Amino acid sequence: MNTRKVKEIIKFDVEKSVQNKWFVILNILLFIGVLIATNWSNISNYLEEHNIDFLSEEDITIQVLDEENLVYDSIVEENKDNSHIKFEKITENTYSKENIPEDNVILFEISRDAEKVVKSSIITKEGIGDEEYQIIYNAITDARTRVFAENNNITVEDLNLLSEEPEIERVLLGVDAENSDTKQTIKLFSVIIVYMVLIFVLSRIANEIAQEKVSKSIEYVLTSVSAKEYLIAKVLSSTITVIIQTLYVFVYYIVGNLISSLFVMSGVAQNSVGIFVNVDISIIKYVLVMALYLIFTVFLTTLIQAALSAKTTSVAEAGNTMMILLAVIVALYIISLSAISPYITVTPFMYVVSCLPIVSTFFVPSMMIIGQATTLQIVISFIVLIFTVPLIFNICAEHFKNGILDYTIRNKKKIFAKKEKKEISLKEKQDYELRLTKAKKFAFTIGMAIILMIVLEIILSFITGAIVPNYFNGKLDIGSILVIENSIIIVISLSIASTFISVYADNKCPKVKEITSKTKFEYIFIGIGLIAIIQVGLEFIYKKFGLDYSVLESYNIMPGSGIGEKIIYIIGIVLVPALFEEILYRRVILNYSKKFGVGFAVIFSSLLFGLSHMNLNQGIFAFLIGCVFAVIAIKTSSIKYTVLLHFLNNLYVSMAVILEEGTVLYGIFNTIIIALAIVGVIAVLKNMTKLKGLKKEDFSINKDCILLLKNYTFIVSMILIIFMFWVNEKSLRL
Repeated sequence: MNTRKVKEIIKFDVEKSVQNKWFVILNILLFIGVLIATNWSNISNYLEEHNIDFLSEEDITIQVLDEENLVYDSIVEENKDNSHIKFEKITENTYSKENIPEDNVILFEISRDAEKVVKSSIITKEGIGDEEYQIIYNAITDARTRVFAENNNITVEDLNLLSEEPEIERVLLGVDAENSDTKQTIKLFSVIIVYMVLIFVLSRIANEIAQEKVSKSIEYVLTSVSAKEYLIAKVLSSTITVIIQTLYVFVYYIVGNLISSLFVMSGVAQNSVGIFVNVDISIIKYVLVMALYLIFTVFLTTLIQAALSAKTTSVAEAGNTMMILLAVIVALYIISLSAISPYITVTPFMYVVSCLPIVSTFFVPSMMIIGQATTLQIVISFIVLIFTVPLIFNICAEHFKNGILDYTIRNKKKIFAKKEKKEISLKEKQDYELRLTKAKKFAFTIGMAIILMIVLEIILSFITGAIVPNYFNGKLDIGSILVIENSIIIVISLSIASTFISVYADNKCPKVKEITSKTKFEYIFIGIGLIAIIQVGLEFIYKKFGLDYSVLESYNIMPGSGIGEKIIYIIGIVLVPALFEEILYRRVILNYSKKFGVGFAVIFSSLLFGLSHMNLNQGIFAFLIGCVFAVIAIKTSSIKYTVLLHFLNNLYVSMAVILEEGTVLYGIFNTIIIALAIVGVIAVLKNMTKLKGLKKEDFSINKDCILLLKNYTFIVSMILIIFMFWVNEKSLRL
């Protein structure tokens, strides 16, 4: 297989999809919709506090004919804050069909009645709004209750108690009905999401294959790759696009919850990831299983649809072929909603059917959320689904090839000639378009890496929070357990983000410069000196602006008393961040950012490094030392020295927490730190001429960096990380 060509096709298709203006518009609308949905209670409260009502623009007057004063006083008191409704008490009804006002006056008449307790009527020219009707209805109900209680010599409270609906405890011994309503709601929405995703994927692949076949653009592609390679590229690109869209929606949900949390922030400090940890673990498991099934099902259905579309001769015909799979999906959608419920036991037949490919995506997660799925069923259905993919691929690849090659193999010389002409025309394109493409690719890569990193941090916080405490319960203190959880999250999330950038962007590290031992020590001590200067300067500023809080104490990440717990603390707080953060920010992002100038690379990588710390106390310091580390990494073409400096800085912070003040070890440690700082400052002063000699040209910033803001993924990632930073900072300040 020509892996390089397949990879290029996938990258091209994915970039074309996510940078399409309609894709961006759709996501902007989704973003707004999710923000409104997750913050609807806050929006409603705001509108209510400011007396904003979009549905009731005109003032309404309710005239009450109540000779016995059954409701007038109470209805006025209960609705005194309702500014657009006014109440007037009248003594007689003078209205007729001819003289009643248009629709802003309501006549409400009420009196006692021997048979019906009270008699009432509402007189208007036309219908009235639900709000006004509900106000009058409630007033009539209250009056009727009071009059009935008075007539029968009983209290209103006793009468209300009798009128309440009885509480019935439902005990279903055959099924798990706990939180059944919530589970049913989650099942309903998740099945709808699966249904919508599959429709989106099928329509996308059907249209693309048909358009490429009709326009014969596929002929150019098949001169360099086989039909089978092209098929797998198209299917993978569609699957990746769905995954990206899913990530976007997840990010929108995160941002929406972060904004919502700003309104309901508690008095206890909590990091921005911790906001999501209180979600029911069974729901998290369900979402993860659903996502796995969905990915493989998307791959499978896309293969089938691609093979069907290859047989068509027009886009309209391709749309008709989609109806075959769509009918199957609709049937499964309806069955999963009606036949799988927390109130009934799933039959053995349903268990067998649920193991079939595609069917399992609708049935197994739905059974899982209501507690009726078995481990054996999940394993078997997933294995069947996985092994079905290559089998279907081989079958569909043959049909795809036969359908596409109806007229593709002809006139190869003509094809090559057209291809050459196309390449020449690409060279003649405007310089701006080339620079824009370059900027968008960079922005997408960095943006997606940030989204992956943050989403993984949140998902892993659920997983580690469920597994690690159970494993180490009673063996380690809470601080050590939190350090282990944090270390696992850092290693996995930063490694995947680094790998994504390196693989997707073909990012290669520069060759290491040969420098003398003297120069190595100079860079190390200059770094120590600058860290010391920054640390002292920021301590003064932090005290003045109230930023001198302890992040580790706020998160309860403190070392235990045992030697083993202290070692865990040093590894988790000192070594792991120093190594993996330097790999991501100083090796991968810094080197990849140099295409927009060294100055941009230094500032941009350091800014991301600062934002990733999610608070001002660490963020400002991280940004400043990040700039120092970035310059050293550039000058040495290596991160060995920045890893060492990062390690020493973290070691200083952790040892200041581990060692007890006033002890001999604390004194020795402080002496060493002061000595290193003095030597470092001397090294900085001694090399001031070299530092002043740094040329501006060496740290230039390419103006094309502004083009990064034209990429939607990059904008979403920046919104996500900034909001998480903001929420975390606000939490720490409480």
